[in-house]
Amino acid sequence: MIKQLKIPKYKLPPALMTQKRHPPFTEREVEACLKVMSKNKAPGPDQRTSDVYKLGGEQIIKCLTTCYNNILETKRIPPSWNEAKLITLYKKGE
Repeated sequence: MIKQLKIPKYKLPPALMTQKRHPPFTEREVEACLKVMSKNKAPGPDQRTSDVYKLGGEQIIKCLTTCYNNILETKRIPPSWNEAKLITLYKKGE
């Protein structure tokens, strides 16, 4: 038989309750992510490859940073980001 444990209820200080879970993205973080994106990959439904984003420079970095931080703030991902284009490739013997 398991006894019920009495766990005291603690309230977090107001400063911790209002604190965001994730700090906002920085332009430096977005730039670092762009640098490690693979080249020569097929584009998605928007027809943009990683090369397009890499060539966008400071302007695209600012735009992406704003976009990602907006997603963090609103907790809403654009519906178009759930779309994908899959192409099956035949491999001999399978």
